[in-house]
Amino acid sequence: MGAMIFAGVSFVMNRLLGGGLFRDVGGWAWVSLTFAWDFLLSDISVPMWLFMAVSAGAAMAILATVAIVANIISERRQPWRAYTEALIDDMMCRWEWSRSNQIERLFFFCPTCKGELVHSSCTPYFRSGSSFFVCEKCSRERGRQRVFAEEEFGSGFETMERIKREIRRRCNTGEWKSGT
Repeated sequence: MGAMIFAGVSFVMNRLLGGGLFRDVGGWAWVSLTFAWDFLLSDISVPMWLFMAVSAGAAMAILATVAIVANIISERRQPWRAYTEALIDDMMCRWEWSRSNQIERLFFFCPTCKGELVHSSCTPYFRSGSSFFVCEKCSRERGRQRVFAEEEFGSGFETMERIKREIRRRCNTGEWKSGT
């Protein structure tokens, strides 16, 4: 009975669609829909475990596809997530973005030798209580310490937070696009 109803509706749809490519695509889609409808209404014997396995697989495939599409759309809305490196306060800063758009794994590097900067709070060259980042490699080669981001009585946390604020500011103003 269902096939006869679909055949009648199919005839009417073909007459309404006219001709050309739209009719061909519409006809193909209608034939597919008719086949699917007839298949769903037909009596077949399939073990329940097979039906459940196929259903679970289809559900997982649909969820994975939705997640991938949502991720692609999210990336298009947030192009600044590609911004993961900048020269700030004469330090090369590199970081990663978390899923919640927070800056994670922030590291500082020497722009000259590309060595990682080390936080230090004691040196004979500066007053006690100072805290700063220093390049160990450049310090050995030049016989003096090259100091970055000095802060008084700090643990390096203040510098890291200040750099994170600067990164967020550049993202908000669009400066990240120019690479400055």
